[in-house]
Amino acid sequence: NERDLIETSGIEKGENLFEVDTAYAEDKLYSVYSYIEEVEVKRSFPNSVTIKIIEAVPFSVVEEADGYTLVSTGGKVLERGLEEVPHGMLSVRGISTVTNSEDNTKRKDLMMRIIGTMQELKMEDYVFLDLTDTLEITMIYDNRVRVKLGNELELEYKLQFVDSVISEKLPKVGYQLVDASVPGKIMTKEMTVSPWESLGRVSGTGYSDEDEE
Repeated sequence: NERDLIETSGIEKGENLFEVDTAYAEDKLYSVYSYIEEVEVKRSFPNSVTIKIIEAVPFSVVEEADGYTLVSTGGKVLERGLEEVPHGMLSVRGISTVTNSEDNTKRKDLMMRIIGTMQELKMEDYVFLDLTDTLEITMIYDNRVRVKLGNELELEYKLQFVDSVISEKLPKVGYQLVDASVPGKIMTKEMTVSPWESLGRVSGTGYSDEDEE
């Protein structure tokens, strides 16, 4: 509640406005409350302080050694050690939220690019994203469509193209493979097993081309 937020900020009633450490207050609030995505503390002359908060929106979970880590649309860790994926949430494999290696940082940045594009395009019902190999980025839609995105070249364009094909051209039932590895071209193929079973062992034969007009 508001009283707790003010107390955590360290700002006291009657404090000299010029002595209020707004940066400290912002950092303290952001670190203490995991569900705060953004916070701004501003002096409002002549005699008040304004605290503006944007709440974090859960978007995905990251597979880690201790369970699933819940991440917001802005990439902030909200909860750790979840035992299962919340309904309707995107599950991400191949990154760590605790490792700061250069390679892991690149993959986290890639995750945020994909999440941002998914939000912008209102892409829904995508349940899995695999960034283990950034040359072979993979997604699963609705537990029945496996999407191959290849590398990150023209990634936003590929995602837009994929979502258009899935929503407008694919059958609404059955298992499908959608290969968008080559920018500007999408190949589709029916599968006899689910995307989860097919991961890592789908051949590249029997495609039908959906070239961009």
